[in-house]
Amino acid sequence: MKKEVYEKIKDDLPENLRKDVEKYGLESFEFEVLDTASSQEELNRKQREYIKKFNSLEPQGYNLTEDLREEERKPIHMRIIKEEGSSGSTRESLRFFQEHYHVLGEVKYIVLYHAEREWLINPELCHQYCIIIGEKVQLWMFELTWGYYGEGPSGLHDVLQMIDPEFTYEQVISLDRTAKEPITLENVNGRLILRTFDESVSSLLRGKDNHLPWVKI
Repeated sequence: MKKEVYEKIKDDLPENLRKDVEKYGLESFEFEVLDTASSQEELNRKQREYIKKFNSLEPQGYNLTEDLREEERKPIHMRIIKEEGSSGSTRESLRFFQEHYHVLGEVKYIVLYHAEREWLINPELCHQYCIIIGEKVQLWMFELTWGYYGEGPSGLHDVLQMIDPEFTYEQVISLDRTAKEPITLENVNGRLILRTFDESVSSLLRGKDNHLPWVKI
């Protein structure tokens, strides 16, 4: 039972703890549920409280500092593949997605953002983003979100249907492209569900400079 639990949670454990489990063996460690939480915010708060209670930050324990723990949550394998050299064609963006779809692994999130305001300030930025976040890589596309040149949102619909065959064209049209916050779809058992663009999603998109792709630096 202990081994089954460890296999499920090991990817979320600090690297120093994983190394010691490999060195000393799983039998040298005990697992105990200290508490439960109903949200990520509550979980983070309780984690900080227990770290303080047990004085378990390195080097006394295995917990990392807040900044390091946040950094470690970002998948180290999250390679970004960007669409390059597009002439502004939805068809080209769709072809790019189809060619790279197999490297995504399981799709986690889709982030759509119409960055017209940012683009007017800094034309070096792209003015629309469609980012597919998979378990292995991210695909960044820049001409697909709602489609220009009279092509409409058909390209985006084709992409979403590859992930969720029940996602309708009417649902694509109903997405608010002028929203101030990025539109975020989460893949829940093969169904794309609208969710809030929160820290857990935005942290996956930030680069080493800690900026989102469409933020003017």
